[in-house]
Amino acid sequence: MYDKERIVVIIEEIESYFEELKSMDIKKLQDMDTIKFRAVSMDIFSIINKTIDLADEVSRAKNLGFPSEYKEIFTGLRMAKVIDEIMESKLKDLIILRNKISHRYSILKKEDIFKALKEVEIVKEFIEAVKRVMKEKR
Repeated sequence: MYDKERIVVIIEEIESYFEELKSMDIKKLQDMDTIKFRAVSMDIFSIINKTIDLADEVSRAKNLGFPSEYKEIFTGLRMAKVIDEIMESKLKDLIILRNKISHRYSILKKEDIFKALKEVEIVKEFIEAVKRVMKEKR
């Protein structure tokens, strides 16, 4: 059974981080100064962490087991037909990005984070997939 309240809260948090990113109005690499670089990095990191939380909630509701690493959550969701292979791959790539931000922050460049602004957009599609699956259960 889905914990709808928790899922709604997670989605709202993710959307608030996307709003923060949008408010920074970064259209090209030159728009990202040091302060925006740090803020964008942390917003992306937060979006990915909340995406993991959301995936975990759906995984629990569908009794998909307990993965040993974050990437496995998305494999389970693909196998349960919540997401397709392309989305699974892109979400797994975000886990790699999350780990870089978390563990190798000092070597990240503005170019990496600027590229990540586009890559993190897959989370919006994931949210829609979660909403579809939750409606199907009614």
